[in-house]
Amino acid sequence: MIRAVLCRGILKYVALMVLLAGVARAESLLVGEAALADWGFRVSERVSYSAFYCNDGTEPETTTYQGIRSIAPDSALANRYRRFTLAREAYASEEQAARRLRDIQLPENRNSKQEKLCDMRKGFRQGSRVYFVHTDVSAFVSALPGLLEKLEQKVAER
Repeated sequence: MIRAVLCRGILKYVALMVLLAGVARAESLLVGEAALADWGFRVSERVSYSAFYCNDGTEPETTTYQGIRSIAPDSALANRYRRFTLAREAYASEEQAARRLRDIQLPENRNSKQEKLCDMRKGFRQGSRVYFVHTDVSAFVSALPGLLEKLEQKVAER
């Protein structure tokens, strides 16, 4: 009897953990899976953005980075899958957010690694939050403005 009660308790615990993991994943997405599919993308476990190299020194209070990858390979790019990172960074003040957006739009690169990693992004600000789209592949940079526009629309819908 004790064994049966213990097994039921463990099963309930496991079910709860699975449910909570699914809720946490859904809440951590900037753009839902259905909207991404409409854009021709899917959620990727790989996030290519490195805040260590690309932050101007002002630490955000919270961050959300979502990796996305094209559903189909791009034939114009030797059948490569296009990949990007969607980002949201929340700051303590609108002034800090404005400074961060300025850093995204006009990066001051100090070495070639920062130039490569940090220049390939576009962003916008909403209050004390900064949103941006980043890629680490120069061949994908031309898609940044279109993705940024779609991200702005999604944020405005909320």
